[in-house]
Amino acid sequence: MRWFDRAPGAKRTFSLPRSRGRLDAELHEEFAFHLAERRDELVAAGMSPEQAEAEVQRRFGDFESYRAATRRIDEDTIRQSARAEFWRTLARESRHAVRALTRQRAFTVVAFCTLALGIGATTAMYAVLDAVVLRPLPYANADRLVAVLHPAVVPGSGERNWGVSPGGYIHFARETRTLEAFGIYRTYSFTVTSGGDAELARVANATHTMFDVLGARAAYGRLLKAEDDAPGAPQVVVLSYEYHQRRFGGDPAVIGSTLETVFGSFPIIGVTNPGLTLPMPGPFADASNLAGFGVDLWMAARIDAAGPFYNNHPNVGVGRLKPGVTAEAAQVEFATLLSRFPEQMPTAYSERFITNYGFRVSVAPLRDAVLGPKVPRGLDVKFVKAGRGCHAGPAEGREAAGQRGREREEEVFLAFDPSSEQIGEADLLDRLAEAVGDHDQRNDFRESVTGAGEEGLG
Repeated sequence: MRWFDRAPGAKRTFSLPRSRGRLDAELHEEFAFHLAERRDELVAAGMSPEQAEAEVQRRFGDFESYRAATRRIDEDTIRQSARAEFWRTLARESRHAVRALTRQRAFTVVAFCTLALGIGATTAMYAVLDAVVLRPLPYANADRLVAVLHPAVVPGSGERNWGVSPGGYIHFARETRTLEAFGIYRTYSFTVTSGGDAELARVANATHTMFDVLGARAAYGRLLKAEDDAPGAPQVVVLSYEYHQRRFGGDPAVIGSTLETVFGSFPIIGVTNPGLTLPMPGPFADASNLAGFGVDLWMAARIDAAGPFYNNHPNVGVGRLKPGVTAEAAQVEFATLLSRFPEQMPTAYSERFITNYGFRVSVAPLRDAVLGPKVPRGLDVKFVKAGRGCHAGPAEGREAAGQRGREREEEVFLAFDPSSEQIGEADLLDRLAEAVGDHDQRNDFRESVTGAGEEGLG
C-alpha cells in the first residue's frame, strides 16, 4: 500500500484529475494486458505466436466497440465521482468557513457589510450603465432621431439650452426639408381624481406629430391626431400603457370615459403601446417632472399657427431625419431657418436679441443630447478609477490626502478632453511612477497634454 493511501486526505490532495488522454491511455493499457495474457496462454498450449495472435483477435471480437463502450462507462463513473467529490468538498469547506467566521464575529460583520455594499453599488452602477449607455434608445430607427434645442448665453448665468418656442416649431415644421417628422413637447404634473385616490400624474403636453417621430402606436383606442391638436379643439387625453395598468387595472372599457382632474374633465381616447416614454424632461422641468422615466398622460399642445407668438422656449424639439440625411445637414438647414426668425416673427425675435444672447439652434443626435457625446469616455474613466480603488490595500489609507490631490489632478487633466489613448498612457505612467516612488514624473505626460490644450484655448 502506498503511503498516501494510508494518510487521510493525501490521496485527494496529490491525485490528478483523470483527463481524456489519461483515460485513453489506461484503457489501452488494460486491453493490451488482457490480450497479451490470453496470447501467452495459447502459446503455452502449443500454438505459434502468429496463431495465438489470430485466435485472440477472433475470440475477442470487435475490439474498438468494446473499448468505446468501456470508455463511456468510465466517463460516466468519473462524472459521478467528480460530482460527489464537489458536494463533499463544498460541505466540508462550508463547515470550516462557518466555524472560522463564528470565531471572529467582528470581522464577519465587517466583511458581510462590505460585501453587501460593494455588490449593491456595483449592481446599481452597472444597471444604470446598461439602461442609460449600453442599450439603444427605445424607439424605432433611433439613429435617425435628433434633438432640436436653442443654446443661449444668459447674462450672469452662462450658457444654457433653451427649448423650442411654439412659433419656432411652426416655422421649423413648415420649412424643413431634412426632417421626415418634427414635434415638440413640454412636461408638467397635475392631480388625477378619477379611478381611485387622488394622485399626481406626469403629463406630456405634445404635438400630435411626436407620436410619428417616436414611432408610437396605440394599444387601445387611438393616439392624438391633427384635429385633436387644432386650436380650439376640445382637450382629450391618451393614457400610457403603464398608467392604464396601474390606475385602471388594464380595463379597455375606460376608452371613451372621462378622466377627472383638478383642471377639469377630459375624454380618454386611447392607450399607448408599452414602454413609450419621452427621451428627456422639458428644458425647465423640475425634479418632479422627470418625463424621461415615464409619462402617465399625453395631451395635445394645440398650437395656433397664426400666432400670436412670444419669445418663450419651454418645449423640447425632436425630429426624425429623412433616410440618408445626416444631423449635420439638418443643423445647416435649421441655422438658415433661424436667421429668418426676425422676419417671420418680428414681435418675438429681433436681430439685437439674437446677437446679445448668442441665440442659435442646435440639431444633434438624440442619443448625444440625452447622454452627452463624452459620457461613454467619462464612464470608462470612472470605472477604471473604481477598479483601482477596489484593489487598494489597507496600507494605502495613509496616502488618502495624496490620493485626493491626484484625483483633483486627474480632473484637471480630463478637462482638456484627452483621447482614450492618452488616458491609458497617463494611467500607465501613474502606475510606473508610483512603483518607483517618483511622483514628480507622473506630471510630465499630463503637462504635455494640458500644455497643448492651453495653446489650443489661447
